[in-house]
Amino acid sequence: MPIPFLRAAYVSAVAVVGLAGQSVTFAGREVPLAELPLPAQAVAAAWQPLAETADYRLVLAADAQVLLVLNDHYARPHGRGERPDLAKLLDDLEATTAAVDALLGAADPALPPAVVVAATTPDYPAVLARVAAIDPRLAAWADARGRNVTGFVLSEPLCAAWLDDGVGQQEWDRHNELVHRAAQLLLRRRAPQLPPWFALGFAWHVEDLVRGSIYCFPHRTGFVWATEHGDWGKQLAADFKPAHRKAAGLPAELTIEEIADWDPQREAPEFDARRACIAFGIVRFLAVQHPDALATVARAFDEAIRSGWVVTLSDTEWTTNPDYRLPADRQLAILRAVDPDLLQALTTAFAKDRIRRPAHRRP
Repeated sequence: MPIPFLRAAYVSAVAVVGLAGQSVTFAGREVPLAELPLPAQAVAAAWQPLAETADYRLVLAADAQVLLVLNDHYARPHGRGERPDLAKLLDDLEATTAAVDALLGAADPALPPAVVVAATTPDYPAVLARVAAIDPRLAAWADARGRNVTGFVLSEPLCAAWLDDGVGQQEWDRHNELVHRAAQLLLRRRAPQLPPWFALGFAWHVEDLVRGSIYCFPHRTGFVWATEHGDWGKQLAADFKPAHRKAAGLPAELTIEEIADWDPQREAPEFDARRACIAFGIVRFLAVQHPDALATVARAFDEAIRSGWVVTLSDTEWTTNPDYRLPADRQLAILRAVDPDLLQALTTAFAKDRIRRPAHRRP
């Protein structure tokens, strides 16, 4: 199954690369790979070849939940002290981890860390090649689809990347990129297989909590209006006015079909801002009104997708269908387990502008 394969891929990386060579910045000092917390050793070893060939730097968060792979802009300074821009990224990362832990509960410390790569445009092909080297099943993706987007987020292997030089991107912020992608990974670290709308909605919710704005739009390459970084609750209120819904040919109440099959990666370069707001709004509503439900919903989605994508070939053989999508009625059943009238409650909250950022947004 995927998780054992993931661990096996990282273990094989240790066998090939070894634990010698480049050190990792951890807890404010340079530490050899062999002295890192055990779950992080194999992950760091798997990314060490990129660090060596592209002159990137490996930085493990203090809680060992996220490994940053940083381009040479963040090179270790000469003399004492740390780079102020790296210190700010680590501060954002700590706040992100705290926010996710508050929403989902503490993660299993035995899990390997997630990996976030701050890549430059010239190095992006090398990043994709490293992903394919870690998991050969992704070779075709890395050679085709992966090159057509400005960054990525993957569950297996658990890694993400953004283009840190901002080439060709408008209205861009590296701190929001880190927070959003790290939030997705920390969610997927607990529940790897999720409907795309739920993973994105969760990450936008955390991004807005930590940064007070939304700047990360995975798979989007078109123009982003300045107003799109602000209060998405206001946009939901406008979209869910009864007259607006009627004029758009939509029923008065939100339906699961409006969001269940939304996958911006498949729609790229188009981007449906209305559905993005709905994804964000559902997660924020659950986080505020049903704070204990988010982790339960995530696990239920993961379990349902895993059971659905397994294809039995015989009594002893099976494979997986990577294109499997959880049907809308299954998604609705999981959401209604939280509240049988959840769609009605969401419609009311959206229309009455109740999707607000909590007063104390940053953990």
